[in-house]
Amino acid sequence: MEQVDLLILGSGPAGCAAAITGAALGLKVLVVDRNPASRKAGDALPPQAAPILQKLGVVPDPAWATPTAGLQFQWGSETAGTTSFAGLHRRFGLALNRPVFEEHLRQKALEAGACILTSGPEGLQETPQGWTLKLQEGTEIHARCVLDATGRQAWVARQLGIKRHSLDAQVALYREVDSTDGPPWIQVTAVEEGWWYISQLPHARSEMFFTLPESPAYLEKIHQGGWKVAPASVTFLSQVAGERWLAVGDAAFTFDPIASQGISQALASGYYAACAARDLLQGRKEAILAYTLTLLKATEGFFREWAGIYQAEQRFGGSIYWQQRHNLRSVQLPWWQQAELFTWVQAR
Repeated sequence: MEQVDLLILGSGPAGCAAAITGAALGLKVLVVDRNPASRKAGDALPPQAAPILQKLGVVPDPAWATPTAGLQFQWGSETAGTTSFAGLHRRFGLALNRPVFEEHLRQKALEAGACILTSGPEGLQETPQGWTLKLQEGTEIHARCVLDATGRQAWVARQLGIKRHSLDAQVALYREVDSTDGPPWIQVTAVEEGWWYISQLPHARSEMFFTLPESPAYLEKIHQGGWKVAPASVTFLSQVAGERWLAVGDAAFTFDPIASQGISQALASGYYAACAARDLLQGRKEAILAYTLTLLKATEGFFREWAGIYQAEQRFGGSIYWQQRHNLRSVQLPWWQQAELFTWVQAR
């Protein structure tokens, strides 16, 4: 039976950020992923992601990153507008070739000293010393701490019986079109049945359309063929951390793509979860509270702006999509109660 300090299930951005950080902190790290190759669409990192990239030692490479100058948007008005990243943040954003970017992160994790195993989990059992993971081929791995980086499926959390909540039903239709000379601007356009997000990646133009499964536009594009479908709803776990486990990235919380925070927050949560895991293994249980509060801070910022962004578009009041977006609600995540309870227990 192999023994590790930190077992990470999932090798996407959150899992790799945790692996890079955990290994750099001196932990014995193992990453397990059934299929490491990314199947996700191209995506982008906002200028605000620069600090977490620096913490991870990740330097943008033209092989996976194309600078983006800002946003060109038509939202709430027939008049198009622009937002310059350099003017606001004094740096560019990055449009990503997602598979190449994630492979780069995995290589960084290996260079840091982590191991990556291609295999599927079969079962997870808590033990007095930590956890025992059984893999599909029968191998068992013992870990002192586990991170759930399995995305929306939140495999570890499901094994623990932790519920996942959804706040809306948005989906994404996406495809890539051959192009290497598109404009350096991300184009965001509201239309009657949803909104478009178009960006130039290093190798292609990424086209994403966000809508509802019951919309005519969705059915039309499915009929056309050539489009892939992915969930794009806001979801969260009822609990994101326990005595020897933590959820990171999309496993913990999925952001609406309109916020452009998904990948950057996944990287940040992986980094802070690895730091928390190190502290937990050193007996500092307050690390659970610190990590939970870190996630709460990120999600609170999102909820402050979420509904307002969609409220700014009032041209399509008869659309089912926009009617639903105008009735979005922010919630107080149950993590607050868990944080308050932990604080009370520590004070006893």
